[in-house]
Amino acid sequence: MGYEVIEFVGAKSHGLAICIREDKFEFVGEVSRVNFKDLAEMEGYQDDDAFNSINQAMFCLIRSKDCKSCIVVGNLHLQHHPSKDHVKMAQALYALQAQSQFVEKVL
Repeated sequence: MGYEVIEFVGAKSHGLAICIREDKFEFVGEVSRVNFKDLAEMEGYQDDDAFNSINQAMFCLIRSKDCKSCIVVGNLHLQHHPSKDHVKMAQALYALQAQSQFVEKVL
């Protein structure tokens, strides 16, 4: 179909994918995979079901075949429960920190 796919399959049936059009872009280098269970362990929330979720994120670097510019592309799944905004915020911050470290590493 003209797409290249990078997948990150986490726990159970949950996973992420980033798809790019092969005629327009190419993947460059490695992929960063973030498991939000690591956040729960780092912050001492292993026993909190909301923090101890199977949510995850991934980032990769792609390059335009036309202009050769590089772009960081990401996909993430945050805590979905409406009353768990504090968990979503912590996961989003953790993902942004991971993305920042990924950019520093690859660029």
